[in-house]
Amino acid sequence: MDVAYEQLTGRAMFIWGNNANDEQLWRTWDGSTNTLSGINTLTINAMNTRANWVRLVPRLNSNEVMYVVQDNGGDLNTALWDGAGFTVHAEHDSSTENVQSMSFDFVFETHPARAGQGWLVWGTSTGADQIQPRRWNGAGWDALSPKVGDDTSFIRMAAHPSSGAVFAGTYERQGSGGTDDIFEMHQTGGSGTWTALVSVWPGPTIADPVHQRIDIAPERRTPVIAWREVFP
Repeated sequence: MDVAYEQLTGRAMFIWGNNANDEQLWRTWDGSTNTLSGINTLTINAMNTRANWVRLVPRLNSNEVMYVVQDNGGDLNTALWDGAGFTVHAEHDSSTENVQSMSFDFVFETHPARAGQGWLVWGTSTGADQIQPRRWNGAGWDALSPKVGDDTSFIRMAAHPSSGAVFAGTYERQGSGGTDDIFEMHQTGGSGTWTALVSVWPGPTIADPVHQRIDIAPERRTPVIAWREVFP
């Protein structure tokens, strides 16, 4: 399950996988009177089985929330909440790399030139390009822009709130061949262009399930002017 706030209304949304194929259940908290809505159903027909990993990511200065779900059969799907309802997108992958851990993540951009845009990055078991970044352009999904990697078990993403830099950390699963590294890739200045994968740790990593064995976060950056901290 996951929970996220709408950034303008202050309402919170809870979502979780139902014990039924293709179904997730959700309800909202109104943000003021401690009142929960009734339980609603979101059906994503492209899913072949039950939800396994779910992620809710709010967009800054908006009521939009991106929902990402990976089911137990390796299907990866998204739906955008606009404050009133969900719009379900076409399926991204029917064969993700790993269902034992969350082998995907999503982040909205923070650079002012790319407001409303975001990135979905996941590990796929199809073809030689094992890491798949895909841009949400604010209205739809762009074509895939694959990166060469190995068998990905876990991904974590973060966007810096002031510089707009976007980082993705990927964790390879042990016993899958190669060196089983922890990698990072990033983009800066609102460029929309990812660097090549850089090894943060040359391994070996542990075996599945990985769960959440890496994390990434932006550093607080506060300029000091005339001996005083200035908070942008």
